[in-house]
Amino acid sequence: TVLYLFLSILIVHHIYKNSVSLDYTSTATALIEKDSGLKLDNLEPQMTLDGFIDSVRLFKNAENKTFYLVGNGEIVADWSPIKPTQHEMLSILTPLLAASYSQNPKTALVLGLKEGLMTQVLLDIPSLSSVKTIEHENAYIQIASQLNYYPDIFSNPISSLTSEDYRHYLENDRTLFDIILLNKNNYWKRNNARLFTK
Repeated sequence: TVLYLFLSILIVHHIYKNSVSLDYTSTATALIEKDSGLKLDNLEPQMTLDGFIDSVRLFKNAENKTFYLVGNGEIVADWSPIKPTQHEMLSILTPLLAASYSQNPKTALVLGLKEGLMTQVLLDIPSLSSVKTIEHENAYIQIASQLNYYPDIFSNPISSLTSEDYRHYLENDRTLFDIILLNKNNYWKRNNARLFTK
């Protein structure tokens, strides 16, 4: 328990210390160079979907081949075929730590899909017999489906994916889960009321 708490504090501190702050707008120009360190000239648009809540964009950095998934001007996920990103490390470590903390977990709930890595890691844990993912914005589901990096999310019989408000789901479904994860960067920061209804 102490080790789990210590690792959690380290992860949260690392996220907070290295967090990226971007303006929240529905245009691709929200990637401001001075705030994110990204060079707009190096980003190639890959996909654009205007959802019900978020305007979602996928960019690829021409220099280092890193992909950036952007929702309303905020980088919500990034991944690279060359070197693991901070997002990838957290998306792998978080479910593994949660599973190791819970003795023989059978069921898991993930609130937030992004590109799907966190859900995929849970699907790879042998003891789990059910992994449910709730995503509030259908545009992320569409992009994950088109990218098809993690096809198990859509085809594995133990996986279920629903587009629904997180709070509404938690208030109306009485299913108990051994693991519940919030797949959201910087959830303590501004503009996160859009994750939930009142």
